[in-house]
Amino acid sequence: MDPKDPMAEDLNDQLLPIFREEAAENFDRLSGQLEELGNQAWDERSEVLEECLRIAHNMKGASAIVGLDSLSELTHRMEDVLAPFRESEDALPADLLTLLLESVTLSHRMAEGEDLEPQAAAQREELATWLQGATGGRPAREKNAPRISTVKAQRADDKAAASPKDPRPAAAIPAASSSVRVDASRLDRLMAQAGELLACNARMLDRRQRLETLQQDSDEASKALPVEVQRLLAPLRRELKSLLEVDERDATAFGNLTDRISTAMREIRMLPLTSMASFWRRIVREAAQEAGREVLLEIEVGQIELDKEILEALREPLLHLLRNAVDHGIEAPEERLEAGKETQGSIIIKAAMVGSQVQLTVQDDGRGIDPAKVAASAESKGLFTRGQLARMSHEETLNLLFSSGFSTREEVSRLSGRGVGLDVVSHRLDELGGEVRIGRGPGGQGTRFELKLPLSLLSTRGLLVRSGSTVCALPIESVDRTISAERKGVHQVDGHPVLAIEDADPLALRYLAGFLNQPSTGESKMHQVVVVTRGGSRLGLVVDEVLEEQEFVARQLPWNLEAVPGVGAAQILADGSVGIVIDVAFLFDGGNEMLESVAPVGDTIDEAPKVLVVDDSLTSRTLERNILRRAGYDVETAVDGEEAWGMLKDQPFDLVVSDVEMPVVDGLELTRRIRTDTTLQQLPVVLVTSLGNEEQVRQGSEAGADEYIVKGQFEQSKLLEAVSRHL
Repeated sequence: MDPKDPMAEDLNDQLLPIFREEAAENFDRLSGQLEELGNQAWDERSEVLEECLRIAHNMKGASAIVGLDSLSELTHRMEDVLAPFRESEDALPADLLTLLLESVTLSHRMAEGEDLEPQAAAQREELATWLQGATGGRPAREKNAPRISTVKAQRADDKAAASPKDPRPAAAIPAASSSVRVDASRLDRLMAQAGELLACNARMLDRRQRLETLQQDSDEASKALPVEVQRLLAPLRRELKSLLEVDERDATAFGNLTDRISTAMREIRMLPLTSMASFWRRIVREAAQEAGREVLLEIEVGQIELDKEILEALREPLLHLLRNAVDHGIEAPEERLEAGKETQGSIIIKAAMVGSQVQLTVQDDGRGIDPAKVAASAESKGLFTRGQLARMSHEETLNLLFSSGFSTREEVSRLSGRGVGLDVVSHRLDELGGEVRIGRGPGGQGTRFELKLPLSLLSTRGLLVRSGSTVCALPIESVDRTISAERKGVHQVDGHPVLAIEDADPLALRYLAGFLNQPSTGESKMHQVVVVTRGGSRLGLVVDEVLEEQEFVARQLPWNLEAVPGVGAAQILADGSVGIVIDVAFLFDGGNEMLESVAPVGDTIDEAPKVLVVDDSLTSRTLERNILRRAGYDVETAVDGEEAWGMLKDQPFDLVVSDVEMPVVDGLELTRRIRTDTTLQQLPVVLVTSLGNEEQVRQGSEAGADEYIVKGQFEQSKLLEAVSRHL
């Protein structure tokens, strides 16, 4: 095929994304297999060697198909070098193994699009030298060139998984089951439908409880009726009881089915942590080469699996932690010798289940972190005064490393010094509903990063709480306990509310009513407090009522509302309404003035303006309503223009906020009706929509809208500013 042929170029553009996905998977696999190969005797390695040759051969052909001839030649050389070891009983030389691992890393980068032809040519020449045996071994590197250790990742679970009758390691035994590739968007749609089952099951349970209450009430009421009437009602009561029994069986069966499907859906998304091992090895190998370090990486993650989305989100945090461990933690070989250590440093990645969460630990045996150096850097950057830093605990001082732009490194290198690495780690863990802590390694040596994160994002368990008429959910992993405390036990410390409790230190308080901008809870003598934790910190969230623990599906917010502070997601409640999933990090890090205040914004307004929100999306409608209510407005909602028109004719409103695309009567038609009605034509109308081209904005203006907010430009502040301008 002529590479200049437009049809060939178009086909190549289509194949490249597929090739890169295949290459990432295969080169990671090849790296892991080479590691296994270096640790095995001749009589145990045949399967692994064949797998290495198969991957190299396949990538040679695939690279040629997409026109990456240099990469194709490099993988061909790797195949040529490995082939003689099929018949040889000699162990794979350590230097050759290192050369092959370097070749895999280089191949991976070339497959991702980097132009590395000079490096690839040099690597091919070294491989060719090995093949020809011209020097009897690999040419020596320059004297001052950094050494790269073989990164070890020997896992106890792999050994245990091998059959006693089969001496091959588990990783080398081909899987018996087949697999199929599925487009991610199709899988996501299937997950969403499975999630609907959880909400449906919750509604069925709620209906079941209401029917049982109705039956009990009717039984009690019938006792006061004359005997003749009771006799007439007896068949109806028996039929009702029979129907309830059938409904109970069906509800139980549906609940069991929902649990099985939900479990199956979670399992579809779950991938083993070991699938990241090759990526981790590559990061350490590259960082060690760059920094001139000798590093041994050990991976002990067992059989733990994580949601695919969480696993993907972990790539960047682990990249920064491993690079930091090599560049900041592990000392140069000569420095380690002076300190009485082995020249080769050690990094260990461990994983364990802690309750319903996974705890992932990254630990090195390097120089550790000097709190005094961290404090000095924070003072020099003007983040804290010397007095403030002196009052900080060891852990609080170390946590400064997670601040944006913070670094103890005075010079910027390719690996570190820009102050973005640990900030990214903390931010990503917050997004996943997890947390990260930093401390010393065993015996006070080195540095230990401890990450806690959920197993799955498909569904989660949360504690439902209520403030006013709004139901919110707190992730159960963040809930320590609930307590009931007397209101008089609340004191002001440095202007902040604190609750004194008997069995623990004073508890800083936040008020859910303040977060929701609701009126004070009134004259109640008792506070219902949910104690939430994050890392080593805790605080009390004051609510009106603690409801129940429930499994729910966290729905992603509409992209135009993702910036609403404190709201992590939305959830569908048993009655079909929308609840708010609280972002626990916000309770600790932001919005303290809002959360500490329970004075209603509405108290400062003589008569709160009345706003009608019209949107056929339940999530958007509810969140827009909450934004406006938190700002002190009296808000009603309608599901489409027809319902809104009826409400406008029945009661007065000061402003309308409406979506454009809706069934029955859309936003444009609703606006036209308002402008042609003599009693409503002065009513302000703000259109909020995803339609954003000039023609569509013109149509909104011609219909009579006072303002047109495009969702792509939408922020909470823009909505509030628009409403304020027209009232």
